[in-house]
Amino acid sequence: MGMTMTEKILARASNSASVKPGDVAVVDVGTAVLMDMTFLPESWREILHVHDPAKVVIVFDHLVPAPTVQAAAAHRTGRAFAAKFGIERLHDVGPDQGICHAVVADRAYAVPGTVLVNGDSHTCAAGAFNCAARGVGGPDMLYAVTTGKVWFRVGETIRYDFSGRLPDGVSAKDIFLTIAGTYGAHVNQNVEYGGPGLASLSINGRRTLATMGTELSAEFVICEPDDALLDYVRERNKQPFEPALPDPDAVYRE
Repeated sequence: MGMTMTEKILARASNSASVKPGDVAVVDVGTAVLMDMTFLPESWREILHVHDPAKVVIVFDHLVPAPTVQAAAAHRTGRAFAAKFGIERLHDVGPDQGICHAVVADRAYAVPGTVLVNGDSHTCAAGAFNCAARGVGGPDMLYAVTTGKVWFRVGETIRYDFSGRLPDGVSAKDIFLTIAGTYGAHVNQNVEYGGPGLASLSINGRRTLATMGTELSAEFVICEPDDALLDYVRERNKQPFEPALPDPDAVYRE
């Protein structure tokens, strides 16, 4: 039985030959993105060990500029954490800072064929880059940073195939609104986008589709890779990667 893109990435990251809906996959994390809110005093726990500092990204975004004493303390804690463990990808307050999902996209921190986690609900935005990206809770983020692993229950997958091109004045957001209005929520399901028409969408258009997967209550939202996407990533990130394509006999719920 073939696998979808989501299943392939989770299988690869869990060192398994295959996974299927209903399985629990304990996977290696390719990128863990921490936000300033992660370091708030009420949620932060002292970390004694970081599995791999090179796989950690810190972006201050929700609390910039710091609106409270607690927010300023979170920034201070985040800077100290980065310095202690040698985390180089720190996007501090200033010109190098932005919304975490935009920073991940601009710097190609979402590596095709890998797993990315973040404490924000719109983490699925990174799925535009053929990355299995998902928002997780605070304890899961701490677990990812210290052990390099997280776990997911594998869900069923819905696939959308695009053909043709969008007419003038119609955007990727209109595609999403049509999907949401026609098919409704995809709770506990993965969504995959592909087909020849996907190549006509810009990288930002694909990011829109992936980001809005949160509004579908989807688990993972992944776009099929093409040369435009792979070239975009290679220009910004020298890390080697292996993108995931669905098997011809992959099984979809719909």
